[in-house]
This record gives sequence, structure tokens and C-alpha cells, in this order.
Amino acid sequence: MPMKTEIYRRSSGFPKPLKKPASPAVKAVKGIAKEDGGSDMQMGPFTGFVGVSAIKNARAYMEDFYDLCFHAERKAEGNSETMPIHYFAVFDGHGGTKTSRHLSRELIENVVQTPAFSEGKLGEAIEVGFAATDSHLALQAKAATGVDDGACACTVWLRGDCLIVANVGDSRAVLSSGGKAVPLSNDHKPNRPDERRRILSHGGFVQTLGVPRVNGVLAVSRAFGDCTLKPYITAAPEIAEVELGSVGEDEFVLVASDGLWDVFSNQEAVDFVANMYKKEKTWEAAAKALTTKAQSKGSGDNTTVVIVSLDMRTIMDA
Repeated sequence: MPMKTEIYRRSSGFPKPLKKPASPAVKAVKGIAKEDGGSDMQMGPFTGFVGVSAIKNARAYMEDFYDLCFHAERKAEGNSETMPIHYFAVFDGHGGTKTSRHLSRELIENVVQTPAFSEGKLGEAIEVGFAATDSHLALQAKAATGVDDGACACTVWLRGDCLIVANVGDSRAVLSSGGKAVPLSNDHKPNRPDERRRILSHGGFVQTLGVPRVNGVLAVSRAFGDCTLKPYITAAPEIAEVELGSVGEDEFVLVASDGLWDVFSNQEAVDFVANMYKKEKTWEAAAKALTTKAQSKGSGDNTTVVIVSLDMRTIMDA
């Protein structure tokens, strides 16, 4: 059924504003962001609650993408109630931009279009949608005669006072709760004991070449794409669910690619964002300051930061 609520979307995966949506699942696109996370995008009533910054850094080109979608709701047949979902995600590509760009355009749609989403089964919808997306990428890689890059994905879904985090790879989500950093995801590294066991169980191996790598190649153990390394790596998400406290008790969620986490601990990043927001008064400025600081601390990787203030819960029915 068509959605009645206006949707606000900000994504680096589209080179220009869309004239019409790709599918009825994500009905309206209000703003499309620049690669550098420019602040000229209109997010309607959510504008002041969001900050984004993305920098290429010392890399030859930008492989990170991001996507934010507010009011990504769908009404089930025979159900008069809607299920408002607010979504924000960071995609860290490696070996190219095909996979990370595809995720920024299509991943949310593949989740929202599942029957499970209409039934309110968000965890199941995420698992099905992620698997369908990775299968589509495998078909694309086969058709492209060997073009096979990959991407990590850290996605956060806000429904009421519940945060659902679905992570694949080593991008990371962190909650600021009373000024304390609460990890919402765990990095998928080949030397993580459970990840190593899974890799070995499929006949793969972990070899340290500078850092631990799956089959001596990839430094993460979960990713979309990378079809030549399946099934040793997987795009199955690790899903966590967190019940939020009252408005004001939990301040913000920070989602970022590993270019940030290479030089910031969780608590250092939360403290920096809180201090910069107090000084600059906007989340956009705090996000930009954080990527700039990461660069000055020695990060040479693409670095993308998405900050969402949980005070947005006060206007979530807007």
C-alpha cells in the first residue's frame, strides 16, 4: 500500500536529486547529499538533529557512502497502524565503489519491501533484505566478468524508543548515554575468535600480512560483495537491540567508518562530539570537526561520520 507520510532522505549514493523514486518502498526523496556531507540538504523537521561529514583523506578516491532515511514506514495489508522507522547507515567500500554505492541506494529498499517488514518483524526483514542484496551483488559481479569489490555496512534503525543495529564489517555505531560511550556493534575482524572459527569451518584460513586477513586477502571477516571470498566471509548481519532511556538521557548515536576508529576510541569520539556540539551548536559542525580531527590525528583512510541526536524523538510524528 502507498505510504502517506512524507519521507526525508539524505544519501551520498545519488549524483543528483531523483525526479521519481526507485520503488514505492521509499516514496519520496527530499534531499540528496554531496559526497563531502554538505549542509545544504533539506531534512524537513529533522534537519537540526543530524550531522554528516565525509572526507576522502589521503586515499586516491572516495569509497565511503552513507544513507539516511526518516519516516521509512510501510503499512501492512489490513493493518491501519503504520510502523515509522528512521534509518541511518555508513558503507565503507574496499577495492572500488560499486558495492558501497549500491548499498547506499538499495539496501533500505530491499529491507522495507520484505513481507516481514510489513508485519513489524524488523530483525527478520533485515536478515532477508541483507541476504537478497548480497545475492544481487553476486549476480552483478558475475555479469561484470570479474569486477568484484566489497563493502562493510553499519546500519541503525530507530523505532520508537528502540534502536536496532545491524552490522557487517568494521564500521561502528556508538551510543552516547549520559556522556558514556556504549558500543552498539562489534567489529568483524578475522582474528576475532568466533569469526576465525567460522572462517575455518568453511575451509578458509586467516593469515597475518601486516594485519590478520581472510585467506591472506581481506582484513574484515564480514562484507557485502567480495564474491571470490565467499563463503569464508559473509554478509549476514550481527544484530543488536537496545531500549533507549527517556529523551535527554541518551544524547546521540554516532556511526562511522573505520577511518575514524583507527585514531579514536569510542569514548574519545563521544567526548569530542559532545564538546564540539556544545561549542558550535549544530551536529553538522560537530561531524565536520570530528572528521577533520581524525585527519589531523593521522587517519589516512576515507572517513565518514553520521551523528543523529536522539532528541529527534520529540518530533518523530512530525
